Amino acid sequence: MTAILLVEDEPAVREVTATLLRHCGFVMHTAATPDEALAVVARHPIDILLTDVYLLGHSDGYSMTRQLRSQGWKGRVIFTSGDPDAIDAARLEDEDAPFLPKPYGRNMLLEAIRELERS
Repeated sequence: MTAILLVEDEPAVREVTATLLRHCGFVMHTAATPDEALAVVARHPIDILLTDVYLLGHSDGYSMTRQLRSQGWKGRVIFTSGDPDAIDAARLEDEDAPFLPKPYGRNMLLEAIRELERS
């Protein structure tokens, strides 16, 4: 089973997305901040990081991903954002990482995850 860490600072989005992915059979972990995410990765094997680019009042999803990589995490990343300009920055950060514009739908999210599982 694929383990996903969802890093999202908006509680409603975090809860709905995590519930959807659990019902689809994924092992889900959630975090509201980069610090929480780092703690989750230290305790659990994570295959896919699904992170908002801009995390209110905290470092961004890019910085958090770089920090995880520097600590040896080798999983895959999906970046999300409601800011359409974030897609260009996401491509510069990790050209292989999918970018999902918010609001993303169930099918779009599942397709991005399945694509990472296949690659």
